[in-house]
Amino acid sequence: MWRGDAHRGKGNYDRATAGYDQEISNHNARKSDSTGYAPFFPGVYKSRGNLYKNKGDYDRAISDYEGLIRVQPKDADAYSARGEALEAKSDLDHAMADFEHALKLDPSLEAAQRGRERVQALLAKGK
Repeated sequence: MWRGDAHRGKGNYDRATAGYDQEISNHNARKSDSTGYAPFFPGVYKSRGNLYKNKGDYDRAISDYEGLIRVQPKDADAYSARGEALEAKSDLDHAMADFEHALKLDPSLEAAQRGRERVQALLAKGK
């Protein structure tokens, strides 16, 4: 469990973000790759990205998911989560691409299935 998780569980999202930031900073000071992301520390990026997404800070969420995807390119959940953030920004074509990619990696991923259905409906309506 990371520091941010404890704060997030209590509903203190600002402290949760600070906790995730500190975990990432501490870990990156010890080890990071050329992308700037710690290659064996992806869970914090996913947790912080989810927190940003839930707070409506979609650009930061997308950034964390992209970092996660760089170090774990076969993480279907990361593509699905980025798709949800892109969908929230009305970037429907890119959201659809992420949901489709997530489903190629894991055809049973329900979040990606639901996301694809939502985006298909929005695209059919011309939004």
